Amino acid sequence: MKLPHASLVALANGQRHLVLENRGKPVAWDLQVVWTDEIALQSTRAIGTERPGRYPVAGGRRTAVEQTDWKALDKAAFSKALAEHLNDLIAKKPDRALVLVADAKTLGHVRDSLSALARKSLLREIVGDHVQQPIDAIQSVLKTV
Repeated sequence: MKLPHASLVALANGQRHLVLENRGKPVAWDLQVVWTDEIALQSTRAIGTERPGRYPVAGGRRTAVEQTDWKALDKAAFSKALAEHLNDLIAKKPDRALVLVADAKTLGHVRDSLSALARKSLLREIVGDHVQQPIDAIQSVLKTV
C-alpha cells in the first residue's frame, strides 16, 4: 500500500487511540506519533451494578429489564471522541489521506461519527487491534494489506 506524505493512520480499540502521521514518502514511510489518548475502564463489579429492574406485564407476571452496559457506553463515547479529533485534523488539511485500523465495534463507532470530508479522505479501513504494537510492527501490518 502506498501511503501519501502527511497521511494519517488512526489505530484504536475501546480503551486506547493512537494517531500517526506519515512524514516520509509514499513508499518510504516515516510514521510519527501525532496524538494518543487512553481511558481506564472500571470493572462492572466496581461500578455497582445490581439486579436488573422488573416491571409488571399483562397477566400479573413481571419481566426483567436488561442491565445497562456502562463499559460499552464508555467505549462508544471514547471512539466518537477519536472521530471528532480526526474530523478536526482533516478539516485543517483536507488533502490528507486517512487509514483506520481498529477492532470491528470501534471501527463502526468511529466510521459513524466521521464527517463527510473525513469519509472522503478515507483511504482504507483495516479490522484488527494493533494499537498496542510498536510502530515497526504497525508498518509491517499496513504494508501487507
